[in-house]
Amino acid sequence: MGGVAFDLDQIPFSMRGSWLSVSRVVGLHERAELVHLVSHTTGMHPVLSFAPLADGADAAVQLEASPSVLRWVAEQGQVEVTFDRPAAVRVRGRGLGLRLSAAAARLTPFTGDYLYRSPSDGSAVLTSYETGRRYRITLLSGGWRWRAPKSSESRRVP
Repeated sequence: MGGVAFDLDQIPFSMRGSWLSVSRVVGLHERAELVHLVSHTTGMHPVLSFAPLADGADAAVQLEASPSVLRWVAEQGQVEVTFDRPAAVRVRGRGLGLRLSAAAARLTPFTGDYLYRSPSDGSAVLTSYETGRRYRITLLSGGWRWRAPKSSESRRVP
């Protein structure tokens, strides 16, 4: 990768003026195995995790970060993330799939998140109680599969 590279475990990938970052750092002194979209609105909150896939399984990837693009690279292809503007992240891939998962472990009356498919345009909308925001995921090309959590993963209100 050309340009200045940096360690994503030390420096989050972001854009000037954005309250979002893409990083393994998901909290104060807290790192996750997967890279996450993190909101810095009302604190530091992981929103979505990103998991590159090859043939439907987790892909063995190398992570490359520069000021303009974050890239997962594998033999089968790559996935790239870049900021379109401070409030919008663009993701594209060639040869690899990408699993997006809600970061919150469960939904309670005051924490967690929920995902629904917008009836107006078919996009996915993730609502996060921690950030007080909605995150719209719009597919520009390709396809996606929706998977409901397994009963053991269910995030029901206690």
